[in-house]
Amino acid sequence: MSEHDFELDPNPIITQETEKPSTTSTGELLQSVAKSDLTFEYQQIQEYKGKISSSQEATRAKIAWTFTQIFLLIVMVALVLPTIVKIGFPQIFTDPIETTKTLLTLVASVLAGPFGFIVGFYFKQDQNT
Repeated sequence: MSEHDFELDPNPIITQETEKPSTTSTGELLQSVAKSDLTFEYQQIQEYKGKISSSQEATRAKIAWTFTQIFLLIVMVALVLPTIVKIGFPQIFTDPIETTKTLLTLVASVLAGPFGFIVGFYFKQDQNT
């Protein structure tokens, strides 16, 4: 033999430990996997419910805010319009104060009900809590 040749040991000693078989049965393994899947799905459902709830809340707020702005704009127009028209065209309104009272009464009678309904719906208390 030359100095670079070497011999393989015909009976090598294996020092690596072999893995012991698991004592967990297949049924137990399936139950733990199913339980973790259900827990994960439950968490996802709860997160989705939270998103829906906040989305509904945001929609209610937008509707209430938009209707409030429109309502206030109409009231402002009813207050200011007769006076402006009286200055520009005196023959249209003989008494701008009486016209303003009439317009405010009309606006309040028509829009106060829906305004109260929308604002009440927005500020309703959650019955689930």
